[in-house]
Amino acid sequence: MYQLADTLLMIRPVNFGFNPQTAASNPMQSEGPDNIQDLALAEFENYVSELKGAGIRVLVPNTDSPGPDAIFPNNWGSFHADGRVVLYPMLATNRREERKALSQLYSQFGLKEGDTLDMTAYEQQDRFLEGTGSIVFDHVFDKAYMSGSVRSHKELFEELCAKLNYDPFYFEASSAGKALYHTNVLLSIGEGFAVLCDAAVDDMVRRKELLSSLESTGRQVILISLEQVSSYCGNILQVKSRVGKPYIIMSKTASSAFTETQMELLSGHGHILEVDVSHIENASGGSARCMVAEVFSPLGEIENL
Repeated sequence: MYQLADTLLMIRPVNFGFNPQTAASNPMQSEGPDNIQDLALAEFENYVSELKGAGIRVLVPNTDSPGPDAIFPNNWGSFHADGRVVLYPMLATNRREERKALSQLYSQFGLKEGDTLDMTAYEQQDRFLEGTGSIVFDHVFDKAYMSGSVRSHKELFEELCAKLNYDPFYFEASSAGKALYHTNVLLSIGEGFAVLCDAAVDDMVRRKELLSSLESTGRQVILISLEQVSSYCGNILQVKSRVGKPYIIMSKTASSAFTETQMELLSGHGHILEVDVSHIENASGGSARCMVAEVFSPLGEIENL
């Protein structure tokens, strides 16, 4: 297995804005200006252009999903190298229609639908697991990491890991006494590095076990602070171009909050690709990593897209 995707799914915003249904569990959201949709669309189009300019393939299906958070496809689906697609149960009811983009992805690009692991029925039990927001996968060593929250249910995590044959590592992480809503705001796993906010893990024994698990894979662990988490330093993603060049994508908010030493360490693992998504960040509480879903499945094998 390989850790880096060269194909990314992104969803163009059509009704972007502050989502009151997610605000209770995501304190990083704030009300945006009246023209927030226009601002978000401009940031989105620039992001897509930057990725394509780096030789990274981007799939942007036409979709009629009107949700304010439709720009974050990583929460409803993950696309795996064996061809399976996982559909996830999400907390906010106004986000669940976002999954309709999957059928458009198949039809628009003429792709054959693969096997689907559909976990969405758990929404009826008020149990949730929000994709690669909740889960950070180590595809090389068949490990998966998750910090628990109202959006990230431990039993569902363990059930999915059993189906995918991944070893689950569950822990709890918080800031100011409140669980961090998604794991991918405090942990990112690349090919030769991992970025982690260890200070968010109050249980010292579990914190050491988490560090040990990451270090056992031979990766360089770069520690960030809780303050840097609030600047989206954990919400970064390493990908590769179609010719195999590694990139680390992050927002300008994140790059400005990393220390010079941290940026030097990260630069040793790939070219830094910075994108300005500040209006999206402010209104939604999501950043550069949240805006992309990695495509490892045969969806990424179609040429000339």
